[in-house]
Amino acid sequence: MKFYIEESLGTRSSPRLLHYILMMGEEVIEVISAGEPEVRLSCSLS
Repeated sequence: MKFYIEESLGTRSSPRLLHYILMMGEEVIEVISAGEPEVRLSCSLS
């Protein structure tokens, strides 16, 4: 979060921001949010 706030020049500074990391196999998704994100998983076998 410190890096994110520094890179945004402090414009996104908020004590309510949370940092989530979702790791799915080789995929890594980072989420910065003021609330808990809703995660929906779906599989498609094509």
